Formats: sequence, C-alpha cells, structure tokens
Amino acid sequence: MHFTVTNRMESFPMPFYMGWHPYFVCTAYKTYVVLDKCTTWNHVELNTNMDPTGITKLYHGLNGSQPIGGTETNPTFFDDEFKPVSPDSPECNVIQTRLYDVDTSQTAVLWQDSSFRLVHVFTGSESLFHEDAIAVEPMSGMADAYNNHDHLSVLSGGETWSGSFGVYVE
Repeated sequence: MHFTVTNRMESFPMPFYMGWHPYFVCTAYKTYVVLDKCTTWNHVELNTNMDPTGITKLYHGLNGSQPIGGTETNPTFFDDEFKPVSPDSPECNVIQTRLYDVDTSQTAVLWQDSSFRLVHVFTGSESLFHEDAIAVEPMSGMADAYNNHDHLSVLSGGETWSGSFGVYVE
C-alpha cells in the first residue's frame, strides 16, 4: 500500500503521523516474531499510562530464538514499540518483520519503507478479543508523536509526505 498526504492549507502547518494495525491470525506461544536484522533495535520505554517516556533501551529479543507469546502455561504479553538504532543504513531501506507460525509452517512478512521507522507489536488479542492473533504495526512516528514529537512530520502548506508498506507470505 502506498500513501500520499498533502497539506492543502497554505497558511497552516499540519502535524502528521500514521500507523496501520494489521492482525496476523496465529497463536502467540507458537509464533516466532523476528525484527529485521539490518539493524539493532531499541525498545521504547512506557510510563504507567502506556505513553512513551522518551527513553529507549537496546533490545535483543524478537530474534526468532523463542516464541513471542512465551508458553501456554506461562504467557508473555507485548504491547510495545521498537525503534531501529541505525534506520538510515543502506541495508535498512525497507524494514521487514517476520512472523513464523509453527502450526502452519508459514511466514508472514510485514515490510515498510523508510517513511515508517517504528514497529509496534501487540499480543493481547486472545485476552481482549478471544481471538488468536498478533498485531505488528508499521508506524511513521512513535505513539503519542503529537506530544513527544518523535518522528512527527510537520507538513508546510503544499508539502507532501509519502510512504509504503505491505504484507506477503513466504
């Protein structure tokens, strides 16, 4: 999918960021999520209201070494954002996040271009919606970017922003 956004208000700047929240049908404790290996990743720290604090810490998980959801008897929960350490490296023109489902032996790949620099991962659909699924979201700005300004785009009159992302199965 390709998106183009233009500020048609000549006299007013327009703050803008976007994300897409696709759900991949799979069981969290049987699915491996792998963040793109073109860069190392930072985990975005949150406060008690689930708002980003502005602090990021180097993160070595989501590398395919264990299922994202823990085990059936000891589940783990993610509602977390991840930010690449070196997003402008030539190897990271397109970031790919892979979800490998053990039950189906299929790998779904979410790809996102350089306009979408953050990835949000959510594993709580079973407890909230009673559906086995994992959401992996490409984001052009950090959650709450209107307040924290992390990757917030501000489009001047006539200025255009564009970005692309998509999903395929390997």
